[in-house]
Amino acid sequence: MDEPWSESSTYYFTRICCFLMKMGMKFFSNNLKREYLDKVLNIDYKSFGKDIIITGYSGPNWFVTEDLREYFYNKKPDRTRYPKQITPEEFKKHNFTKIFFLGEDHDELLELENEIRKAVGDGNISLLFANEGSLEVFSANCNKAKAAEVLLERDGLTLKDAVSFGDGLNDYELITETGLGFAMGNSIYLLLEKLTDTEVIESNAEDGMAKKLRELFNL
Repeated sequence: MDEPWSESSTYYFTRICCFLMKMGMKFFSNNLKREYLDKVLNIDYKSFGKDIIITGYSGPNWFVTEDLREYFYNKKPDRTRYPKQITPEEFKKHNFTKIFFLGEDHDELLELENEIRKAVGDGNISLLFANEGSLEVFSANCNKAKAAEVLLERDGLTLKDAVSFGDGLNDYELITETGLGFAMGNSIYLLLEKLTDTEVIESNAEDGMAKKLRELFNL
């Protein structure tokens, strides 16, 4: 899911669920701590791969530091929203709920991941791959399960009342903490390595989630 917002939804949240909004009012937000964010942003990520790009969510805003309209169009031609380009200097001044590094070479991103861990230290941030080409950086105490818990509590429900699906390593907590959790057939290998006892269903391209929901709820 590439779009951070959907005008047809009641709730809005980023892919890592560190910022939630309802009816134009923010009610859940968890930014990266400034001291750790600065260390990440001061890394010369281009030295690990000249084609690696950086983008980030600052509240409801989506920023990039290069002209990437063609890049994002090629990834999803039917998208209706594009990030706003700002200068690298402006980018560093913002607070972010999430930043992520995109690249076609997974090995380059793995090397960058190691450099970020060395610079920031273990446990101070969450550093996860949504897929092999997307390295996400966000608050250490933020994940999709915690954001889902906030939403469910508003309706008197708990995580155990929910069904979840995921394909990225950032879905691990959600899949393991909800009542039922499933991994998609197209999941990144890093997630499948951790979910050895979780049912793997058909991929997104095969409508695996829709099929499983019909099965579970006799639709």
